[in-house]
Amino acid sequence: MTLLAGRAAGPEFLKKLTWIAVNHSRHIQQIETVSAYHFGNQFLVEVHIVLPERMRVKKAHDIQVLSQFTTALFSGRAVFPIVVIFLEETP
Repeated sequence: MTLLAGRAAGPEFLKKLTWIAVNHSRHIQQIETVSAYHFGNQFLVEVHIVLPERMRVKKAHDIQVLSQFTTALFSGRAVFPIVVIFLEETP
């Protein structure tokens, strides 16, 4: 039973999701976490991205929304993407 709810996605699918996240926007400074779990025949995908501290909230929100859409569109699978934004703190 490979599509058991809550079972982690395979490494190839995670690599594809990571590639999508890294190449989505030049403003993304770091990918904190990429995880995906089976959710019936679909996936629940969570991506944590780091954006510049001084970025405007509207810009960060736009990147987040487009990241969700891009992940769902280009992953080749039915997904429910969740993108969490962290703003980098300058020392």
